[in-house]
Amino acid sequence: MEVGELWNTSQIPHFNIFHQHGTNKSGGVCIAIGKYLKGSRIDLNIENTIIVDVDGLSETVKIIAIYWPAGQTRVLGELESYITKNTIITGDFNASVKEWGSTSADKRGRILKEWVEKNNLCYIPSLSNSSKRSNRNIDLTFTNLGGTKGVTLKMGTSDHWPIMITCDNLVFDKNSIFPHIHWKAYEAILTLLQEFWQKEQIRGMPVDDWYMNYVRFLAALKNRLTQWKGKEKFRPALPHYLIQKLQEVKRVRNKYYRERKICIINEETRVLLRVLTCEVKIEIAKYKTGKWGEFLSKIQETNDNKEQAFWLYLSRIYKHRSLPFSKLDTGTAILTNENEIKDKLY
Repeated sequence: MEVGELWNTSQIPHFNIFHQHGTNKSGGVCIAIGKYLKGSRIDLNIENTIIVDVDGLSETVKIIAIYWPAGQTRVLGELESYITKNTIITGDFNASVKEWGSTSADKRGRILKEWVEKNNLCYIPSLSNSSKRSNRNIDLTFTNLGGTKGVTLKMGTSDHWPIMITCDNLVFDKNSIFPHIHWKAYEAILTLLQEFWQKEQIRGMPVDDWYMNYVRFLAALKNRLTQWKGKEKFRPALPHYLIQKLQEVKRVRNKYYRERKICIINEETRVLLRVLTCEVKIEIAKYKTGKWGEFLSKIQETNDNKEQAFWLYLSRIYKHRSLPFSKLDTGTAILTNENEIKDKLY
């Protein structure tokens, strides 16, 4: 997840962006959630604030992103109703507090510190001040989630150093369960019991009662024939060796365009980039073709085995009523047709 100050709705690959325009020219605020997580935005009417519930981790987390421009007032009490378990409040507060890494304190910092303590939130310290233009630490994070730590990253082109927040008490839930229903058995049981339900309807039972009983039966049958299976829901689309090759192509491509930008034409780098790009495309195509063939063969093998076993078993327990013999000698002729035999006997 990424939280930051933003003045337009830029797109980040593989992330869903939640953005709110700011009240001044300096920008707005945004939250970027990885597409392997589910983010639900909470509707609210608070300026320079976004609140998103994040699902897909071991516990649901509420992210409150704030941009508090200098010279503008804010009623912090408006946020109190949104503070629940596992809440993280983070953003650019433009507030200074000595205990939080700034060289001095200001009025906004004292008000913010009092509000944080009142709501039982903990300040998450980083390694150094976040502002590149002063010694103030104005990008702050508060939470009631245990095991949370912050690290200042000395990188990026913004006028603020980014801060990476991690939590030891949260893990990414890689596995999920889904229902697997044996529809062939469902169909067979309905066929076997069709006559019973028709008799129940004719027997004089009120239509509403019959319908409710039948619906309950269908629900119970589906529940009985449902197996819950676990499945890894987050898997890379390509194997590790192909990902490494793609990273190498990216490294060479960046080198080539960086040199070309400063008017350095390196023919060797250009040829290497072209060769690596072609090789990777061929490798990816071979891998996808192989996986598709493997998938089709598994489906065929599974259907052959399971379907054959299922219908073989069903044929043993579900047979049409038939006569115990196949021929009848009437004295004048031998009857082999089943209907003729029944007509003669009955």
